[in-house]
Amino acid sequence: MSTTSELRAVRQWFNESRWRLLDGFIAVNDAVKAREVESKQQLVAALCGLDEFANSTACEEYRPS
Repeated sequence: MSTTSELRAVRQWFNESRWRLLDGFIAVNDAVKAREVESKQQLVAALCGLDEFANSTACEEYRPS
């Protein structure tokens, strides 16, 4: 059977481990969110840079019936 001091030591170890894991999760989560923002900004820039009518030949192909 464990003594009170041993149980306190185990509880303290679990608490420290939990905080380390939580810090790691927060760091990874922040990195993922930053990557999402960066990717969205790149997508918006790419979509804004498109000119869908730049090489259009629609006016040449139009023939009224």
